[in-house]
Amino acid sequence: MKPVFLDTILDPKNNNFALARLLAAMGVLVSHALLLQSGDASREILAGQTFYNLGEHAVNVFFVLSGIMVSASLARSPSLTDFAVARVLRIFPALIACTFVIAFVIGPLVTVLPIDAYVSKSLLRYLLQTVSVTSGAADLPGVFVNNPFPSVIDAPIWTLKYEIACYVLLAMLHHGRCLESTARFTALIAVTWIAGMILLVADFTFTPAPLDHLARFWLCFSFGMVLYRLRARIPLSIVLVAAFGLAWWLARGSALERIVSLLATGYAAIWFASLPMGPLRTLTNRMDLSYGIYIFGWPITQTLIWLSPGLPILPLEAEAIVITVAVATLSWIAIEKPALARRGRIAEVLRSWRDWTAWASSSRRPG
Repeated sequence: MKPVFLDTILDPKNNNFALARLLAAMGVLVSHALLLQSGDASREILAGQTFYNLGEHAVNVFFVLSGIMVSASLARSPSLTDFAVARVLRIFPALIACTFVIAFVIGPLVTVLPIDAYVSKSLLRYLLQTVSVTSGAADLPGVFVNNPFPSVIDAPIWTLKYEIACYVLLAMLHHGRCLESTARFTALIAVTWIAGMILLVADFTFTPAPLDHLARFWLCFSFGMVLYRLRARIPLSIVLVAAFGLAWWLARGSALERIVSLLATGYAAIWFASLPMGPLRTLTNRMDLSYGIYIFGWPITQTLIWLSPGLPILPLEAEAIVITVAVATLSWIAIEKPALARRGRIAEVLRSWRDWTAWASSSRRPG
C-alpha cells in the first residue's frame, strides 16, 4: 500500500482534523464532568493509570494539532498582521461572549447572594481576568459555592494563555527568519526541547507552575511545528502509532512518560486524521465546534450540577454533551464563523493604518 504523508492530507477535504479536535473537546468535557460531580480529581478517566488523565491527554492533542494547523495558517498568511488578526479572532470573540453569558446570565441565576452583592468588584475582576486570559480560576460572588467542586467558574480557559504564547513564539521565529533556515530551526527546536524535557523530567512530581506548563505545551505545539515542516517526509502509519504506543508503555511510571505520552498521543491523532471517514468528515468540517465545547462545557456542567445535586454521572454527562454541543453550534454560527470571515477586512484596515502612521511620521521629519 502506498504510504500516506502529512502533506497529502493538509487540505481540510482530505483530513479529519476537525473531528479529532471535536473528540478531544468531548474528552475534556467528559473527564471534567467526573471531577465536577465528585469534587475528586482522582475520579477523572485515566487518573492514576497514566501520568495525564483523559482531559489532559486531550489538551495535549489540541496543542499538537494546533502546531500543525497554525504553522500552515502562518505559511498562507500574506503578513504577520493577517496572521495575528486570524489568531485573535479565533480566540477572543467566543471567549468574550462566553464570559458575558456566565457573568450576566448564569451568575445572577445561581448566585446565593442578593443581586446588589453580586454586582461588585469581584464581578469586574472576573470579567477582566477571564477576558484577558490571565486566569482560569477567577470566581464570581456566590456562584457554584455549594457544588462538589466549588466556586471554579470556567477552569479550562487557563490553557489559552499558553496557546497564545505559542502563537507569539511562532510569530517571533517567523519574524526572525528562523523558519526559513533549516539550521536555525533545528538548533532552536533542539535547544528548547532539551530545556523543556529536562524541566519536565526533573519536575516529575508535576508541581503546577507556569514554566512547567509552558514547557509541556511548547513541546506539544513545537512537535506539531516539526511535523508540519517535515510534512512531505512524515508517513502516517499504524506501525508508527504502535511504535509510539510501545515506547509510551515502556515509559509508564517513569519521568519519561511525561514526554513520550505527548508524542504518542499527538502522532496517533494525526494518523487518525488521515483515515477515510466519509460523510462524518464532511459533517464535522462544516462547523468547528471544538472551541465552543471547550470553553462552554465546564460552566454548563457546573450549572447542571447546581440544578440537580446528586445527579448520576451518566445522565449528567449526557445532558452536558447535548446542551454544550447546542451552545457550541450557536457560538460557531453566530460568533466564531462571522468573526473569522472578517479577518481579511480587519487586517486590511490595520495595514492601512500602519502605512498611514508611517507616512505621517516620515512627513513630520525635517528636510
